[in-house]
Amino acid sequence: VRELDETNNSATAAVTVCYSGVDRLYVDQAATGIADGRSWDDAFTALQDALDVAYSCGGISEIWVTAGVYYPDEGREQEADNPNETFTVADGVALYGGFVGGETVLSERDWETNVTVLSGDLEQNDITNNNGVVADTDDMDGTQSVKVVTLEDVGDDTLIDGFTITAGWGGNGGGLSNDNGTPTLQNLTFRGNVGS
Repeated sequence: VRELDETNNSATAAVTVCYSGVDRLYVDQAATGIADGRSWDDAFTALQDALDVAYSCGGISEIWVTAGVYYPDEGREQEADNPNETFTVADGVALYGGFVGGETVLSERDWETNVTVLSGDLEQNDITNNNGVVADTDDMDGTQSVKVVTLEDVGDDTLIDGFTITAGWGGNGGGLSNDNGTPTLQNLTFRGNVGS
């Protein structure tokens, strides 16, 4: 949204649009539609945008994410290369990776083949394998996320399933930080993270 004051000075701000009757959002880096997250064709291209809608709007129970590498500093309201940017999953949301795009039921995904990576390699300059995963922390270079994924006060109906989490560097959980929550974590791989 762009606003002009009485002297024609402008300011812009991002606005989150909530849709009634929508309980699932889609994320696909290759999507070319309107990026509202309501279908594979119109999927968000940045995971953080879907997480922001789920957090702000409520009513979203699932987010389906295609294979690829996703960074927490990418999205409409994110600050590039800021190590404090993190994927924050809202309470009650199930986050699923491992899709190709176009699936209509959860059982069609193959998370082992369609590797979906949440990476803290903010400058995208670490040495990684073909899937974008840091195999050894000695291969990390430059700015990393302090926490790649953050969960705060979430219940066991909050789920993260089918992801590889990599390149986090920070105290109290470089890859994933869980503060006072009981999330369900399954089909996850943690590789190339540093935490104390």
